[in-house]
Amino acid sequence: MRYQIITIGNLKHTSFAKVGDHYLKRLSGLSKAKLIEVRPSRNKIVRERQYEESNLLLNHAKGYVVVLDEQGRDWRSRDLAKHIGDLETRGVSLMSFLIGGAEGHPKDLVTSNDTHDSWSLSPMTLPHELARIVLLEQLYRAETIRTGHPYHRDS
Repeated sequence: MRYQIITIGNLKHTSFAKVGDHYLKRLSGLSKAKLIEVRPSRNKIVRERQYEESNLLLNHAKGYVVVLDEQGRDWRSRDLAKHIGDLETRGVSLMSFLIGGAEGHPKDLVTSNDTHDSWSLSPMTLPHELARIVLLEQLYRAETIRTGHPYHRDS
């Protein structure tokens, strides 16, 4: 599976950037992975900013498009690995993940015809910088499960 993570803005804190780069590099060792950082909207009206940013994200999205949203489907690590394998079996070769900015995604993006699925990384709201790191780690974990690498340990 190939992955592209499309996110609003970049990681401003060097500690977040180092961890994000670490997991992107590890994931790239098992699968082709690309990070696309989109410049945030400067619109002062929150709802308009959400729509502008969502359109910017969608402009880069290809393949199977997943919106990350706190109301989305949650996954156990092994189930996620199996789901990715099932998608691959059905002919999906590229997954695009949309990480919104500070205001999140507009609710109708989650149910839009432009997207295929909505996933949650946590029942709690995460800052987009942390969401990126959690997603990269979970995709890496899923790929290690799929390849039989000992990184993931079941409890």
